[in-house]
Amino acid sequence: KQKLHEAQSEDSGQSWIRQLYFDEKYLQGKLLADVWLQSLMIWQDQQRLLVLFKDYYEYLKNYASQHADAKDIVDVLPFNIVIDETGNFHSFDREWLVDEKLTVEFVLFRALLWFVYANNSQFATIFDDNGCNSVRDYIVDSFKQLGIEATDRLDEYAEMEGRLQTAIGVGEQKGLIYGLLDTAPQKRRGDIMFHPVLYWAAPYELLSEQNSTSTTAVLGSDRQLISFDITDHLVADSLIRFDPAGREGYFHLYRLKLVSRGSGAEDDRVLLELNSAQEIADTFTVKGVSLCGASVNAVFIAHDQDPHFEYKLPIAAPGLHLEVEMDWPHSEEYELVRDALRERHGEWYLENIALQKQLDELNFIKQTHERNQQLKNEMAQLIEELQLDRAELHDIKRSIPYRIQRKLTALLTMKTRAS
Repeated sequence: KQKLHEAQSEDSGQSWIRQLYFDEKYLQGKLLADVWLQSLMIWQDQQRLLVLFKDYYEYLKNYASQHADAKDIVDVLPFNIVIDETGNFHSFDREWLVDEKLTVEFVLFRALLWFVYANNSQFATIFDDNGCNSVRDYIVDSFKQLGIEATDRLDEYAEMEGRLQTAIGVGEQKGLIYGLLDTAPQKRRGDIMFHPVLYWAAPYELLSEQNSTSTTAVLGSDRQLISFDITDHLVADSLIRFDPAGREGYFHLYRLKLVSRGSGAEDDRVLLELNSAQEIADTFTVKGVSLCGASVNAVFIAHDQDPHFEYKLPIAAPGLHLEVEMDWPHSEEYELVRDALRERHGEWYLENIALQKQLDELNFIKQTHERNQQLKNEMAQLIEELQLDRAELHDIKRSIPYRIQRKLTALLTMKTRAS
């Protein structure tokens, strides 16, 4: 880790809170906060959440008992805990140290406060079902069901959290925590807008914002008809590009009609009239989008924030009119599936690394074996050559010329010594 900027506590000389910078081993598993969020979004059931809160509370108590003087417990939050495949908790990123004694109940308060804050709209139904009029009510009620009496301590916790945020934040946080406690989650409204865009460009020209037009559509609404008009004269092979929205998620395109405008309505010419998602996918060049399913159940999946459909005009057109019948539902389900797939992708990545390591080891063993076999063959060939040389030497020693030479050599040696 490296600093991006100095913490407020360092600038203001507050010594009761410090920040550490250190490397950590990567932990494989699920974030505890993500497990909470999945339960919240799928079940909308406070009792299921309480089971998760209780497991976390027990983990905090165990952590405190094993680290009696731990100053980093303030950072043992669901966002900083990974659950491994056996269900064990592993905390990480405990970068803040607080010299004051903190209770596990205060840390639990922090966890619930910021989890509700980060997932405000998803908590609206939970609040309604449990008669909670504010975040304060929800935390007090959750504590009570966990066997913790916190009504008289909540202001103390809020004051401490406010001090923390002021110390580590970039500005004055006075009153922030009390303000959050007094709010209630608001249901996500059905009239959230998104903005489809139509671009056009002549051959060999780049698409630009100057040659574009946009409209407004309603997220989560029923089928709606959106339309665009281009008044520019477009030559043959001009490119048009339809961007349904600048976001990930799933959406439906039920019908698309492209008309070349004439001087009058009687001169209009229909260039395209597509009545299914499959026809649209087959006619347009699709980028950043996948079509899943068939027939009336077909759905487009935008897997990045730039999904678009491209089409080249077969003829010149003095103007264009595009109609698209579509919807873009709320995408909580998509987000859950996307997060699960990203998690699985991370597992596949690690599995691939492990398999590649095994493959490298096997290749090394194979290469070593091949080298050993080559050395073995070379040794066998050398032994064979030595055996041939030995046989040849044996034959030489048994020959008459060799024996005569040996006797002459011995006589000459004796003569030389005598002299």
